[in-house]
Amino acid sequence: MFENRSLRLKGYDYTRPGDYFVTIVAKNRYSLFTKIVYQSVALNEYGKIVQKKWNWLAKQYDYVSLSACIVMPSHLHGIIENQ
Repeated sequence: MFENRSLRLKGYDYTRPGDYFVTIVAKNRYSLFTKIVYQSVALNEYGKIVQKKWNWLAKQYDYVSLSACIVMPSHLHGIIENQ
């Protein structure tokens, strides 16, 4: 079974400037964010909300820049550039 454990380095100051690879997973890895449309994968209502909230981060926090991001069926991968 999937274990919810932190992969953070103990004692590391994550407020320091740098690029951070982030993965956020839906509970139980349930495919929650996409749908199949004409044999292609597309974001559903929840996937669009996830994408919108990801983009909101850079608007909310002036010290954050967003690099790459992709919403998958059950999770999101993204890179946050902390300036």
